[in-house]
Amino acid sequence: MFAQFIKRLGFHKSKDTVSIDRTPMLFPCGVSRSGTTLLSAALDAHSRVCMGYELLFKEQPGIQYMVDQVRSVQPDATNLKKAGSLLRQSGQVELGKWVSRCHRLGLGIDEFLNVLEKHAVSNGDRLDSLSLRLALLSSVLNEPGVRNGASHLGFKVTDTAYETYLALYPNSYFVYIVRDPRDVYASLMAADFGVGLRAAAQRWVKGIEAFQAFQAQHPDQCRILRYEDLVQDPGAALSEVFGMVGLEMEETVLAFQDSKARILDSSHPNAANLKKGFFGNSVGRYVRDLTRSEVQGIESRCGELMHALSYSAADLDSLLTYDIPADEFKAKQKWLSNKRKYWPEDYEELLAPYLGGAYELMTLQELYSDGPKLEKDVLVIRHDVDHDHVTARKIAEWEHKRGIRATYCLLHTAWYYGKLVDGKMRHTSDLIETARYLSSLGHEINFHNNLVATALKHAADPVALLKQELAYFRENGVEIKGTSTHGDGLCRTLNFRNWELFAECCDERFGGPRTLAYDSGDRILEMSLGKHSMRDFGLEYEAYDALRNIYHTDSGGNLRVRKNARGRRAIKRVAGTECQVVGVLTHPIWWGF
Repeated sequence: MFAQFIKRLGFHKSKDTVSIDRTPMLFPCGVSRSGTTLLSAALDAHSRVCMGYELLFKEQPGIQYMVDQVRSVQPDATNLKKAGSLLRQSGQVELGKWVSRCHRLGLGIDEFLNVLEKHAVSNGDRLDSLSLRLALLSSVLNEPGVRNGASHLGFKVTDTAYETYLALYPNSYFVYIVRDPRDVYASLMAADFGVGLRAAAQRWVKGIEAFQAFQAQHPDQCRILRYEDLVQDPGAALSEVFGMVGLEMEETVLAFQDSKARILDSSHPNAANLKKGFFGNSVGRYVRDLTRSEVQGIESRCGELMHALSYSAADLDSLLTYDIPADEFKAKQKWLSNKRKYWPEDYEELLAPYLGGAYELMTLQELYSDGPKLEKDVLVIRHDVDHDHVTARKIAEWEHKRGIRATYCLLHTAWYYGKLVDGKMRHTSDLIETARYLSSLGHEINFHNNLVATALKHAADPVALLKQELAYFRENGVEIKGTSTHGDGLCRTLNFRNWELFAECCDERFGGPRTLAYDSGDRILEMSLGKHSMRDFGLEYEAYDALRNIYHTDSGGNLRVRKNARGRRAIKRVAGTECQVVGVLTHPIWWGF
């Protein structure tokens, strides 16, 4: 009906002929993970700018179709965000995402629909070209822009059709933000974008080359801005941008995290990071996240442009992530193969009494969480990966096929984990690949704590090391909420447990809070116990906290069962003796999967 109304009005314009508002536009441009969202938020903080962020949508059947779809969910939606969610649930994924993004502009549902209908009267129903979709965005942006007194509108541009944008918006400005391609690739991997090294390097090069060609034709309307310059000296970087646009720099831009920028209060995946302001922690992240071969691969493909943009070649010896040498890996696998004592059928027999629905399977984090009281017995499986991450992966796959989730404890002093150099870990590529893989199968990752022993043996700061390691995992998409103490030989020599680093765990069993002294041969090292809370590190539990009514363990290579293994604290989810907790602890080194 609406389409027929448009037809009666005679709006059958030739292809791509549009009527739009000519408000000046400001376009942040760049490839994914380069800082386009950060730049957009900073620009949006200016009193005369209204940004739409990721506003460009893929082709839709037409405006009438969009209106009908939104109206179909309107009775159950209080706002555009909810409407978008309902549309995605109904299968309208692309339309749903765009509708939710329009919510960030402060538009109500009726206001949004009114904008679409008014735009169709001027431009027709079609949305089958980029120009037609851009024209609609102009109308959508103009509504909140006028309301907020903005003189410049804008949204992120991630394609290279710059001439199309300029033809439609002749009073527009383009800012291409470029970031060190090594950091871009590290960020893509951490966010699990599924982009390979070659593709990431190619996009980086082609994106810059396309913009440079466009800039050569329109130098007064284009700027290239380095991400590193933006976060390290935002005042200078943004003053140049606003100078090009013809706006005065404002202090609110430098404190954009406390400004009107709409993305800050949205459900955008970067909202939490944006609230930190211009944080430079991720500059040079490739040093700790990429291997030598990955850095060399990026530099070989991007080197010429990197040099032109003042990105220096890496000092390969300073990289904190490295590949395990093939001969070392082979030797370790041969050594491990001689340790096998148990096989998949033994593991299946061990678990059989607890599978099939009689027991609720939980990870350690789920057991310790503040969830509802448990109504049936619980099975908790823990694997101390120690020195055999290869077998751990095989066990994880076996469990995943059977719908079993477990907790995998990664030991920071294991050979595959990395090396401690000057108080910092140099990680192997195997480590984070293993952690991500285990997580992808639904398993929990736990930090296998050998910190007190490490501090005494290597004069390392255990607090700094723990913070670094937890941050490393979190930056790479692996959240860790608990630790599990490792039984280092030094624990028996000095009569301590690694869990005593934490105040919550340092009870009187081994002497309570105290100072340990260790003679390493050339010096005496001291370590204070019980001074730091787990909460200071964002940790929620220690694996040995819980009473286990039945406890299967293969420690020392001997599979056995214990009853009523003591715990440090009561688990809120287990009420008295109503439910029993069965614990299974394995060490992959003993298992031949």
